[in-house]
Amino acid sequence: RGLTNRPPYAILHPCSGGLTRSSGFCQLLSDALDREVIVSGQAMATAAGAWISAVTALGFYPSAEQAWERIKPPDEYGYCPNPNTASTYKELQAIRSAMA
Repeated sequence: RGLTNRPPYAILHPCSGGLTRSSGFCQLLSDALDREVIVSGQAMATAAGAWISAVTALGFYPSAEQAWERIKPPDEYGYCPNPNTASTYKELQAIRSAMA
């Protein structure tokens, strides 16, 4: 785990959803794509967006920004590709491409 200073095109950003709670999945994704994976602190971003829209429309909060502050998640975090594993995935992709 950790963030690097890779150029923006090398970052998968953002990554959210239930599977992001699995550190193994996030690391596998980072290795397979050979990209840094940035995981949102909000695992259920779609549900959070729906809640923000609803409470703002119903007048519980005067703005989406204020509603967001109410449920703001912890900071995002990242997974960096493991060079050894990422190279294995690249080799496997080359074999798969040759078979196609």
